[in-house]
Amino acid sequence: MSSQNFSPIVQPKISHPVFLVRQSNYVLSRALQLNVSQGFLWTGTAVSLCFLVFRLVVKIRSFRRVYSDDCLVIFSWVLLLGSAALWQVQSVNLYELYAVESGQKPLTLGFIDTNTELLRSLTPFAILFYTCLWVIKLSFLLFFRRLGLNVRGQKIWWWTVLVITVLTWIATIADNDYKCSLEPIEFIWCMSEMIKEESELTHSQLTAALQSLSNLCGTPTLAIAQWT
Repeated sequence: MSSQNFSPIVQPKISHPVFLVRQSNYVLSRALQLNVSQGFLWTGTAVSLCFLVFRLVVKIRSFRRVYSDDCLVIFSWVLLLGSAALWQVQSVNLYELYAVESGQKPLTLGFIDTNTELLRSLTPFAILFYTCLWVIKLSFLLFFRRLGLNVRGQKIWWWTVLVITVLTWIATIADNDYKCSLEPIEFIWCMSEMIKEESELTHSQLTAALQSLSNLCGTPTLAIAQWT
């Protein structure tokens, strides 16, 4: 074989700048996903505020006042605003967690601090989110109570649904896996993925069941009773 046709040096098929381009594209994609996520977050919050203002304006013009169920809707929106603000801050840390898990960013001491902050925020976020939902359920109950419950059976059923609604809210908050949020970071990291997944699955199933129970016993049933 001629020496002119053979070279001991093998040229790389992919040059180093290509990796830089891929990494920069990933960073841009992650930043875009973060911006889109935050955009949807605040768009939904703004739209809900528009509906809330419209509701209050109609109530004030029609009845010259707001009622207790309106106050609960206002309180629910304040909780929604709090959860949105919390997500606005912690979403940056969440996408940084995705980058570290995918190997795009190294594990540093700064990441440990931000990850701890992210995990600590899961508990208040869950409380704000579920309380926001259940306050709306209570506002519906107060609305039907204001319409008038003149039949004794309707009054008994109203109080029964109120107790069920409050108990399902307490059960949902109590079932949250606080070990994955409030325990020391070393303990959380040492937990096996199977235990975490089983805990999240159990919590999701129980939460869905409790929401279905409160919805089934709540507004539709009271609407039928009120119509009757």
